[in-house]
Amino acid sequence: MNEIRKSTYEVDLGKLAHNYNIIKKHTDAEVLAVVKANGYGHGMIPVAQTLLSCGASMLGVTCVADVAALRKAGIFSPALILDGDFPDNAAKAVELGAIPAVYSLAYAKKLSEAAGVNRTRVPIHIKVDTGMNRIGLPPTEEGLQILKEIAALPHLQLQGIFTHFACADMPDATSTQMQYQKFKAFADEVNSMGLCPIVHCCNSAATLKFPEMHHSMVRPGIILYGHMPDESMENTFDLQPISTLKARVSFVKTIHKGDRVSYGGTFEAEHDTTIATLPIGYSNGLSRSLSNRGYVLIRGEKAPYVGKICMNQCMIDVSMVNNIHVGEEVTIFGPELPVENLAALSNTICYETLCAVGENTPRVYIAGDGKKYI
Repeated sequence: MNEIRKSTYEVDLGKLAHNYNIIKKHTDAEVLAVVKANGYGHGMIPVAQTLLSCGASMLGVTCVADVAALRKAGIFSPALILDGDFPDNAAKAVELGAIPAVYSLAYAKKLSEAAGVNRTRVPIHIKVDTGMNRIGLPPTEEGLQILKEIAALPHLQLQGIFTHFACADMPDATSTQMQYQKFKAFADEVNSMGLCPIVHCCNSAATLKFPEMHHSMVRPGIILYGHMPDESMENTFDLQPISTLKARVSFVKTIHKGDRVSYGGTFEAEHDTTIATLPIGYSNGLSRSLSNRGYVLIRGEKAPYVGKICMNQCMIDVSMVNNIHVGEEVTIFGPELPVENLAALSNTICYETLCAVGENTPRVYIAGDGKKYI
């Protein structure tokens, strides 16, 4: 039985490969492909498989559970846990062959102990905080001393050192340059001791804007998925958005002047209006803040949301299109209706909108040859 799906999230892996190749032409560095947050909402496993087949050297994930999911899917490539982890998870990280980001001696000791039990050495990347003020060692004498203590632990291999830029996507490069100078001075001192061969600091924005900062590895994230890090950055690289969120009309009716729609009756019809219901709502990642503000595309026409968006449903005004029928396809966002538009209306960024697409919305993958699979 072929089920007609209420909503689908189409992910074009051919476009993902295209974006990777565009980025790789822009750098001589190795590429760490960031697939955290379930591949920015697109599905970590198919995304990771595609990027590795394109030549990515390493994957960037959030936690031990991400590495476990990769290993379960048969993906044993190097995976850097970008956010680090708690000491209690050290043994699992070692067991899975993960590469943890390390910025505390306590976590490093636990990793070394677990590696000793397993008679192995664990590759780690030292995280340096140069201005994000989130996690990381300070780029100071104190930080260098902690790093030396970590390096002295018997079962660790200091494979890399990295930092993260806070403002690389902004037009003013002053902050990024300041962070970079701090990081480079610290990394140079560490490398003078022969400790960390891999140096990386470039997120998506810095990868595009600052080729002089690429060093031995870059860490593209959002640009792999075809979106610019900030609206101030012009897409001059032919990056292509890889996803389209769709839903199908589940019900159509005509309401009359004075009739209200959805919770709280926040929409009141000023005249006879054709309303279509879509079986998609905020549990699927459609922001409730789009209520009475955003719109979808149906037959190429803009159809505004009316009334409050519900948990699993929403309503749109389709009066401008004749003979709407149940089952008709509607685009929530996609190439013709950029996700950035929805994000702006929701007072957020495209990252959040992409990551919010619920796993209760089936992913449909489009291979490079155009064939679709689930």
